[in-house]
Amino acid sequence: MKNIFLQFSLAITLILLVSCEFDEIGFNDNGNPNTLNQSSVEVTVTTSSNYSGESDKLPVQVTLGQTFNTDVDVEVEAAMKNGDYAVGTVTITSGESSGTGTVTLPGDDGYNSGNFNGFTDYCGVDATGIVLTEVVNGTHYNVSSTGFSINVLDKVPLKSDYDDRGLNILADWADPTIDFDMRVLDYPPTAVIESSASGSRYEQDNFEIEGDYEKPDGTYIVQITHYEPTDPMDFKIMFRDVQEKLYIFEYNYSQEDIDADAWISVIQFVKEGDKFTITPF
Repeated sequence: MKNIFLQFSLAITLILLVSCEFDEIGFNDNGNPNTLNQSSVEVTVTTSSNYSGESDKLPVQVTLGQTFNTDVDVEVEAAMKNGDYAVGTVTITSGESSGTGTVTLPGDDGYNSGNFNGFTDYCGVDATGIVLTEVVNGTHYNVSSTGFSINVLDKVPLKSDYDDRGLNILADWADPTIDFDMRVLDYPPTAVIESSASGSRYEQDNFEIEGDYEKPDGTYIVQITHYEPTDPMDFKIMFRDVQEKLYIFEYNYSQEDIDADAWISVIQFVKEGDKFTITPF
């Protein structure tokens, strides 16, 4: 009876030893077991924008704390506070420590903040993993990420479609009860090419590049003015080009602008075919 119990105890001990041993074993891409070295990589993700719209391509720059002798794909995740998330990939060339790319934010969830600055810090962006083009056998790379948060705006310029291609322009004011107007002129200014005077919170225009309202190549300016008495306030001018890139510029409509009681030039852009170069004044 004692021998049976002793054998049973030895069997349990062996099973436990084998289990502990396999806990330390991982597998490489070829299915071969290798003891994996855990290596931490510092990753910093930044952007040039404080804002974005839902379903928009957000430009990001990824910087690694070290370089590799192979290309590196960095997985970047954009997570909304409502639980929706999306993933993009930024490729960093062998020997380099940084690279640029985009991550497309989740789509419209049907909610609006009603605020000029949208939902505050509503989307967080971080690196969640890296993949080396040439696998380093026996090594697993963990990401230690420093990311950022951005505000998600209620409304951004529309995306072009095949029937309405152009540079879409949208203006928004900090106080939506005050009526502002917007227009586009050729440059040097001789004629008004486009105008928007809706009386609503937003003024928007599609500067078309095809069809009956196609605009010639050249230089143009965007101007705004107040239609009724106002106090100084912040405003945004936003653009979306034919390639779907979103541009957002912030300004302050000053007391000097109010006293001038005139159209104020805020943006210059150059049209070359379906490409636009946009420059703030």
